[in-house]
Order: sequence, then C-alpha cells, then structure tokens
Amino acid sequence: MGAKLSRHELSTRHYTSMHKWKELEIRLHKNETIDKEIHEQIKREKEYWKQVLIRIVAVIRTLAKNNLAFRGTNDKVGVANNGNFLSFIEMIAEFDLVMQEHLRRIKNHEVYHHYLGPSIQNELIALLARHVKDKIVQKIQEAKYFSVILDCTPDISNEEQMSLVIRCVDVSTSSTKVEEYFLGFVKVDDSTGRGLFNKLEELLQNLNLDIRNVRGQGYDNGANMTGKNKGVQKRLLKKHVKGLTVKPLSDTRWESHIEAIKAIRFQAPEIRDALIELSTSADFDAKTRGTAYSILTREIDNFEIILGMVVWHRALLAVNSVSIKLQTEDMNLDDAVTKLKDLVSFFKDYRRNGFEGALEEAKILATSMNIEPIFL
Repeated sequence: MGAKLSRHELSTRHYTSMHKWKELEIRLHKNETIDKEIHEQIKREKEYWKQVLIRIVAVIRTLAKNNLAFRGTNDKVGVANNGNFLSFIEMIAEFDLVMQEHLRRIKNHEVYHHYLGPSIQNELIALLARHVKDKIVQKIQEAKYFSVILDCTPDISNEEQMSLVIRCVDVSTSSTKVEEYFLGFVKVDDSTGRGLFNKLEELLQNLNLDIRNVRGQGYDNGANMTGKNKGVQKRLLKKHVKGLTVKPLSDTRWESHIEAIKAIRFQAPEIRDALIELSTSADFDAKTRGTAYSILTREIDNFEIILGMVVWHRALLAVNSVSIKLQTEDMNLDDAVTKLKDLVSFFKDYRRNGFEGALEEAKILATSMNIEPIFL
C-alpha cells in the first residue's frame, strides 16, 4: 500500500487533480466561479421580493389600522373598482421603482405568484394580528393582575358570540396607565354560566394567562353572567378562592405540616386579597363575611403572626428534610445519628443567629401586603 501511495503522489493524474482543486478553492474564496452570475442573480431576486413584501405589508398594516375595506368588486390590477388595497399599490407604483417593476412583470405575465391576491392579504392580516396579540399578552403578563370584561350577543346567523376585553396597567412605558385590550370574539355553544366560565378559562389558558390573577370582572346584566349562584362572576370568584385553599394538617407526618405552612408563606398576599373579597362581597352570607373578616384582622394582618410563620417555615423545612432522609430504605444507624446531630446543631445556630434574618424576611413580606411591620 505504501508503494502504491508513493507512485500515486508522483503521478500526472494526482498533480492535475491537486492543481484543479487548489484553483477552485481560490476562485471560491474570490467569488469567481462559473456560477457567480447565477448567484448574483438569485441574490438580486431575493432582495427584490423582500422589498415587494415590505411594501405590501405596509399597505395592509395601514388599511387594517384605519379599519378600511381591502377589496372592491374586482381583484385585478389596473381595473376600476379593484378596492383600496390594489389602489394603494398602484398609487405607490407611480413613485416607487420597485413597485413599478413588480406591476410591469404582472402586466407582461412574467410572474404568476404576485402576492397581491385575497389569499395573501388574509394570511398577512392573520400574521399581523397574531403579532399584535402576542404583544398585548406580553403587556398583560408584565402587569400580572388584570380584569376581564365579557359580553355575549348573537351574530347575524344567530350564533352566540362572546367578546373578551382585558383591562390592566401598562407598565411597558415610562408613565404607567390603565389600558383595555380587545382580544377577539369566540363562538359559544353553551351559554349557561358554567359553559361561559369554562370558555373563559379555556381562552385565558390559551393566552398563557393565569385565571387566579383576575382582580376584576365586568359583565352585562344577564343572569348567566352575573347570576348570584351560577353566573360567571360567582364561578370565577369561587375559582380564585379555591386556588388559594390551604392544606390540612396530619398528626403523623411532618410533610403535611411543611406543606400547610408553605401554602400560607408563599401565597400570603393572594390569601389576603381573597379574604378581603370574601369579607366585602355581597355574594356571600353574613357568617362567611364575618369569618373572613375575623381571620383577616386577627391573623393575616398581624405582624407577629407573619414573623412566626416565617420562623416555623424555616424550622419545619429543616425537620422535614431530615425526616425524609431517615425514611429512606438504605439509611443506616450511623448516618441517622449524624443527621440528627446536624439538625440539633442547626437549631442551636438558628436560635443564636437566625432571628435577624427571619425578622428581615417577615418585614419584606409584610410590606408587600401593605401591613406595617411593627409588634402590637
């Protein structure tokens, strides 16, 4: 094999191939290959269609922004009554060389797909609408909390349509302000309170919006919207409160204690908002409102309770961690003793140095809930 390779390296065929390869490599680097002109032509054609689409999108955006009709009785270029879209294209062609060339190609039948027909108009409108909706949803997510405004009405074909408007604080600008955003109509098959609520929940889920962040509701006066017991308003309030339900304790498992404390520790602002809603809403009876008000004023709005909750959460977290490890199948006695000693050391250190950190954490939590961080 070595002898054959040596003979090949000295052969005329090898020298000729190497020469052609190096020559091609140099031409590729200098962009001087035989298909150079074809590549340049492809590049020019790509840039041409890019410029055409930029102008088409600009016309579609202008018509849509001003709520103007797109099409007339005819959909051909250069024909009377062909609508606003084609008329704007023809007007641009009077001053723009790119659009002049495009209409010339269409007139001379040099192109078949000219991107001026109804289908591409509808497709571009849908793409622009999707982009606008994504921007609106992003603003709502940045604001976090929002209100929903719903209204139902039958269309010309007697199909029930529900409109969705969301109101939130626009924090994307330097001066914050309240904005309302219309997010479209949706066909409703079930116009009962349950059906409308399920449709609203589905819409918010598709928009990646958490229904538990709804802080206000606006409806018409229909019973299926504002009904005291089965309307959308009542169901949404129940859903909001239900999502904040704390977990019961168990007498035998540490995991239940830490989960119960964690539910309150990290949802305290939401629980407080829910209790305020329960204590002030006329949708609930006097007993429910009284109980909610008592819990709110005596427990949640008490800084001592908040500090105790922070301390308990940290202590139970440490205990639960050791408890879980002690229950593993491969835990031996030496490791168990070590874990228990570490837990004792943690509590000794926390007793000496943990209060300041817990107090600062409790103050931050109380401030976020508009509660004065002082001991009564």
